[in-house]
Parts: sequence; C-alpha cells; structure tokens
Amino acid sequence: MSMLLIAIFSLNRAILLEALLNSVTKNLLSDDGLVSIKVLYGSTDEKFEEGYHILKVKIKDNRIEFIRKELGKYQTDLSLLLRPRNFWYYLKYPFFRVTAKIYNFKELLEKMLKESNSSCVSFFTDDSLILEKIKITPEILSLVNADPEQNSFSLRHGLNIRNNPSSIKSYKGFYSWKFDELYNDSHWSYRFSIDGHIYNTKFILSFIKRILYVNPNSFEGVVCQYAKIKNKLSQGYCLSNSVLAGFEVNRVQTAFANNNLDIDNAMLNDFFLKGFQLNYIFDKENVKDFRPKLINIQLSSPSETINLL
Repeated sequence: MSMLLIAIFSLNRAILLEALLNSVTKNLLSDDGLVSIKVLYGSTDEKFEEGYHILKVKIKDNRIEFIRKELGKYQTDLSLLLRPRNFWYYLKYPFFRVTAKIYNFKELLEKMLKESNSSCVSFFTDDSLILEKIKITPEILSLVNADPEQNSFSLRHGLNIRNNPSSIKSYKGFYSWKFDELYNDSHWSYRFSIDGHIYNTKFILSFIKRILYVNPNSFEGVVCQYAKIKNKLSQGYCLSNSVLAGFEVNRVQTAFANNNLDIDNAMLNDFFLKGFQLNYIFDKENVKDFRPKLINIQLSSPSETINLL
C-alpha cells in the first residue's frame, strides 16, 4: 500500500510537465513503493499529444502513470444540480453547460481516488517545481489523517513565505496555523489548493463527489468555497521552509482569468518536439512567495540556449 498519491494535472504543456516531473524524480524522496504519481493530462491537437508521447518515453520513474482525459466525454450528473450552490454555478458560468468542450476530468479524478489504496492525496499542476529534497514520511501523513475533515499539509507554505500569520506555531517538528483566520494575505487563508497540499483521500473523495466542477480551476475554486461554507479543512501544517514553487508561464484554460506571462504555448511545444527543455531561472536561495519572481525562462538543447525573458 502506498502512503501518498500525487495527482498532477496537465493540459497541452508537456514541456512544463517535464520540468516538474524531473524535479519530482530528483527531489521527492520516500521509501520504495510508498508514493505513487498519476498524471491526468489532455491535449487539444496532434502536436500537443505528440509532446506527451515523447515525454512518456523519456520519463524513467516507474512511480509515474499517465492517464489521458477525453474532450467531449463529460456528462453533467443532474443530481448535482439539486444542490442549490451547484445549480447557481451551473447557471452563472457557461463553461459548466457546454459539455462538448469539457473533458471527463471529474469522472477520471474521482475514479482515480476511489481506486487508490493511498491514505492521502496531493494535487499538483504542471507549472510547479519541487525546489529541494523532501521525504514524505508517516509523520507528515499522520498529521493529515489525525483529523481528515480539517487537516491538510502544505508543501508550498513555510516560514520563508511572506505574510505568514502571527499565530503560526511550532507543532511536533512542523508548523501549524488556522486557515479560517483573517490575514492580509489570502495565500494563508485559502483552504483548498491544487498546489501541493496533502489531504486524506477518503475524505476528499466523499467531499468532492457532491460538488460540480469540470476542470482543475473550477475544482480548486469551487471546492475551496464549499470548504469554507461547510467549515472543513481549517487546519494547515507545513515545513519550516516551502519546497514547492509555481510559475505562471501562460494560461491553458478559459474558465477563469489568472495572471501569467502569456508565453505562447504552441511555440513552447514546438521547441519541445525539437528536443528542447525548459528551465526556470530565479533566486532559489531567497524564495519569499509561492510564485517567486522569474529572472528568466530558458529553452535549452545540447547545442543551443534561448532566453524568453
């Protein structure tokens, strides 16, 4: 039985996913068989799909499994619309209703969680990076499992991250705080995240099955709102220093706006098909935000390096 399932979400960004998976292979440590990694990915055309095919061949970590989501395979469970908030989201946001443009993300994610034998799950997006070596230990997961409906463990938080709450305190070699307290920085009060938070698998599955979501962005946003309304996931734990960072290179979804550098994704994929890798250049010794300021983004091959910033 594995202790932790890591579910990574990716769409049309094999080159970003490669950077993340390389950092996972290098830095995520555990006893043999205690961490499993599943990549839930999608592609909108043959060239993006080719990128993922190349990546699957390159990746040598036997902990990693790829699961392809299909466009237009989603069907709204009408029983979900009996819940008033789900129905409100359904009416307000058109992207919940145009099923021909929706992947079967919800179906595959919940199937993945149901079939998992891992006591805990953590969600990642492909535009993140594990910065340094971190070992997943039973002590970390026992904090989560001690109170599954309230506790989570974050890899993106730490005392180095700015605006940490004055109430944060040492707890059994880690640090703890309450998400439901009011802070100047919502980063410390956001109850549900797909950026490296660890949750109890059975609780998360039972909680999200009743919630309407269709992609990673709506998954995070809607589940976070439900957690706040239902007073769940109020207690956070972290290491002394964060070990996960995220980079807003571009946007591959249209459901919600987000800040990004607007670097053309098709261009990045074309370079990946030609054998280039992506590298984030930033001050690794002075990380104070989950999304540290980038000095540069480089595309590199054995014979050439291209600076994008």
